[in-house]
Amino acid sequence: MKMMIAVLEERFLNELTEKLLDNNVRITKLHSTGGFLSKGNCTLLLGAEKEKVPEIRRIFEEIVKPYEVHEEKGDFLVQGANLFVIDVEKGFKI
Repeated sequence: MKMMIAVLEERFLNELTEKLLDNNVRITKLHSTGGFLSKGNCTLLLGAEKEKVPEIRRIFEEIVKPYEVHEEKGDFLVQGANLFVIDVEKGFKI
């Protein structure tokens, strides 16, 4: 079992969650604020079997795209999401 934690820009949230749910991936959404550009972010928690991780990653790559930001601080290429995959020893549904 894997725990996937994804921090993504809110601009991608609706399309991504719809696609994940259509593919029977259950998610928990936590709204958050990013520190770098102080933009609205969302943190998704996903539990998945090891075999499903590549499919979930593909869904993220299909929808979430890097983009350029031009501000007084400078020009930046912003990645749309950071995805972390963690081994889970045990998981329980109660």
